[in-house]
Amino acid sequence: MRPDEVKLLVVDDSAMMRRLLRRLMHGLGIRFIDEAPDGAAALELFLKTPYDVVLTDWNMPVLTGLELVQKIRHGGLRSDTAVILFTGDVSARNMLDALEAGATDFVNKPFVAGIVCEKVLRILALLPRENPTSV
Repeated sequence: MRPDEVKLLVVDDSAMMRRLLRRLMHGLGIRFIDEAPDGAAALELFLKTPYDVVLTDWNMPVLTGLELVQKIRHGGLRSDTAVILFTGDVSARNMLDALEAGATDFVNKPFVAGIVCEKVLRILALLPRENPTSV
């Protein structure tokens, strides 16, 4: 999928982190980007918009990133949405919990911008095109 076809949601309780991730995604050519300050607000947006990719912090008030992944994957929502969890604790237990919940990938915080961009580009390469051209 081309970056300009992607619908992306950034979820983090830090406005600064949301701005940073928005800038990184704009740099990749992604233009449709929504933001949410916690998992509950993200879930409300998710119910209205078919996002292709969700970038979410793990530790947030109201509804954590892990709980958001669980609701997306097991709540009758879009199971094909790629979800990347950001966490400061990449213990083996947390990584297993994230994968069992249905996370596509995870990123250790603080993160390296290039690694985040690389992971998103890899996911975009696997997503189907919105309007494939016939040959």
